[in-house]
Amino acid sequence: MSSEKTGMDIINELNGKIVKTLSEPSPVDAADKSQGAEIQRPRLHPKKLADIVDTEYPALKEPVKGLIVEGATVLAGGSKIGKSWMALYLCMAVAAGKPFLDRQTDQGDVYYFALESSERQLNKRAKKLSFKTGIKQSEYKPFLNIDIIAPTVKDGLIEMLDTWISEHPKAQLICIDVMQKVRGITPGNRNAYQDDYAYLTTFADLAKKHRIAILLLHH
Repeated sequence: MSSEKTGMDIINELNGKIVKTLSEPSPVDAADKSQGAEIQRPRLHPKKLADIVDTEYPALKEPVKGLIVEGATVLAGGSKIGKSWMALYLCMAVAAGKPFLDRQTDQGDVYYFALESSERQLNKRAKKLSFKTGIKQSEYKPFLNIDIIAPTVKDGLIEMLDTWISEHPKAQLICIDVMQKVRGITPGNRNAYQDDYAYLTTFADLAKKHRIAILLLHH
């Protein structure tokens, strides 16, 4: 018989070498294993519920006791039902440290964005509210800041608010009337829910960072 290898013998021999090569670790892998190295895999880092239960958390800040707390809150209602009057009354009360709707307030700096009002309207409203509530101008004057225009979130509002809060350690409340004014134009082909969520998250994150209350009025 001839000892010469056939074409099939050569193919089978090559296949055997390929399988053996693939099954053996590379020199680099072998070296890593010999040194005890392990491949880093992505992992989750959960907490134990018991650890959370055993943690003492500080009490929530409440600019208005039992009504307005730290965090971002949306107050929604129809147009022309008095939201802007209520917002100004709230801001005056917190800035003066006077009761709001018979609830105790925690006095501090307040920033009110009256974006659908004029200075003339604010003049008349503040005077009427002072007369009806007894909150004096001298009581809210040092702490109540007002703007009737504001940049959009896209144009840097969050960063500007972050600076203002940092410069006013007694800041208690930011009120934006209305939130659509600082949102900017949203492309029509975007998912409305995702856009709303992302937009509100920027305010929620800012409020959480500084432990301040942010009230967003919405039609």
